[in-house]
Amino acid sequence: MSEPRQSIRWQQLGMKRGIFFDFDSTITTPIKIPRFHRHAVADQPHIFANMTGEEIEANFGGRSRISRLAELFDSLSEAGAELFIVSIGFRDSCIVPHLRAVGLAKFFREENIYGQDSEALRCRGFAKGRLIASLMAERGWEPHDALFVDDSARHVEGAASVCEVLKVAGRGLSDVELEAIGVISREGHGAAGTPRQSAPAWRLQADDGGAPPAAVVAGMWRVVAAEAPVADRPRAAGAASPAAHQRRPADRSPSAPQQKLPLEVSPAAPRLAVEASQSAAAAAPPRRSLTASPAARRAGA
Repeated sequence: MSEPRQSIRWQQLGMKRGIFFDFDSTITTPIKIPRFHRHAVADQPHIFANMTGEEIEANFGGRSRISRLAELFDSLSEAGAELFIVSIGFRDSCIVPHLRAVGLAKFFREENIYGQDSEALRCRGFAKGRLIASLMAERGWEPHDALFVDDSARHVEGAASVCEVLKVAGRGLSDVELEAIGVISREGHGAAGTPRQSAPAWRLQADDGGAPPAAVVAGMWRVVAAEAPVADRPRAAGAASPAAHQRRPADRSPSAPQQKLPLEVSPAAPRLAVEASQSAAAAAPPRRSLTASPAARRAGA
């Protein structure tokens, strides 16, 4: 099948052709290693090289979470999506060995894993958005063809003009966010009925039962395209300030549940906000839906 016909088919199906993941605090849930007095993140090769198998598993959130990651990566790959990792950690000494250790390396071609020791990222000033733009251009992808997932507001904002983006709210993808990625990847750009040329940022909010037209029913959460900068919307009670979103891995037991608190990211362009607390999630009706607005616009667009 020729590339133009393939592109038309992907648009008709509403599927993503590429998913770009950060590594630390996105695929992993960094734990503190007491003997090093530091968290296990991939820019610390001496820590990664001396972690036990049990510690490596815990750093991915434990066996159950590793299984959920594998299920997501497998479903995305089976649907034909190309998977990437774009990280500021070290590729060769940290990311690849740990992916192998927990059985997740098989979902990523090694040439699709980028770290601070990758020339392609280094020559672009470690700007993830620039690297993603280059990889998409090589493949002839449009903004709606790809999704970038990261916990850093700075990197999410840097890629918002390139592709669709999803900002991780906590220290590692939660169950809800893992499911949201699957839904966005399958239904995202076609959810409103026609392919979009713009690339929205996505946010999660509790579904109040008022599912919008053309929504895709999926559970008790709604995934929506942000139509305005978070700074332009009233701050939810208890919402964190922009300064709260610097990378500071929290201590976490692998079995500890991830608590979702109201969250906003630093003010710049359309981006994510997780606006549901645990109580809101518990009170929400058992349904999840996905909707995207054609009016969503990126920073500087």
